[in-house]
Order: sequence, then structure tokens, then C-alpha cells
Amino acid sequence: MLASAVVAMAMLLPAPHTEAASPRARAAQNAPAQQAAAQPPRTISWEDLVPPEGRLESVLGEGGVPLSLSDDDPLAQEMMAKLEKMYRDAPVARQLDNTSVRLAGFAIPLEVVDGKVTSLLLVPYFGACIHEPPPPSNQIVYVKIPSGARIERAFDVVWVTGTLRTVANATRYAQAGYTLEGRSVAPYREVDNRIR
Repeated sequence: MLASAVVAMAMLLPAPHTEAASPRARAAQNAPAQQAAAQPPRTISWEDLVPPEGRLESVLGEGGVPLSLSDDDPLAQEMMAKLEKMYRDAPVARQLDNTSVRLAGFAIPLEVVDGKVTSLLLVPYFGACIHEPPPPSNQIVYVKIPSGARIERAFDVVWVTGTLRTVANATRYAQAGYTLEGRSVAPYREVDNRIR
């Protein structure tokens, strides 16, 4: 069973990071965020959120996970420990901090005010954090939408545009490795750029 868990966790990578910020640190970080909001947004993919040191090969080595492992194999236990640590402490792409971005993903509403979603988790695949275990935290984006957005139901696919921060945020569903100050949320359509 342990060997199966190692393989299953490895298939979900790339990878999370935790960098909690105090209220004072967040306030100091708002000025650069305002500058980023003036930039045209850069469309990014989920892979862009994983730096090279967070890739599976960098954790498990070039050989990956041998399929012939048994649960009592010390190598299986070692790999499982590495994967669990990566999920908890996955690194973020620091070069994206304070960048104006556009990212498509599945929305998990967290807070609703007057029928509008004011915060959500954006995740790369359907079911993440609710029906499936959460992905690594650097594959979860906490989105704050001060003006609110109309989202019909959980896991609607949306484009979110705003300023991306490499600030972690703990929610009731998962630890997000990024925070995005959302300026706009729009439904995803096939004619838009594909979700990468």
C-alpha cells in the first residue's frame, strides 16, 4: 500500500510552499502589487508555478519511482517521506512575485457576499481539494476578489487576472502556495488560450 501511495503522489507532482506573511508584511507588499496591476497581464500555465527545484526529478532523481517497490522496502518509505515533504514545503516560482498574470483553472468558492464570490481557490484539475486530495501547494492559488465575481458552482473553469504573490495562505481545504489579488474573473471558453 505504501508503494502504491508513493506512485500515486508522484503522479500528482509538480509541486507546494509555505511562506506565511504577517499583516504588517502584507501591508508592505501592497505597494509593489499596485505597480504590477498597471502592467499588462502575462498568461501563465500551471507548470510556470513550479520552479526547477520543485520538479519530481529533483526530488526523486532521474529514475523516478521504481514500480517494483513493496511497502516494507526502505526505499519506498524514503521516497514517501520525500514526497510528503514536497507536498508540504513545495517551492514557489519567486520570479513571479508581484507579476500581473492571467491563469485558467477550476474555481472552488470560499467566501460569498451578496451572491458574489470574494475569495476562491484556483486549482489545476477537477475535484482537487474536495473530491480528491489537494495537489502540492504550489499548484493551489488563493484568489481574493474585492469586487466579487459571479461563479455558478464549484469547479467552474475560469480565467483569473490579477497580481500574483508568492505568499502562502491556509484555507479549510488546503494550503495555497500563492495568493492572487484578482482584478477580474471570467468564464473559460474553448476559443480562449488552452489551459496549460
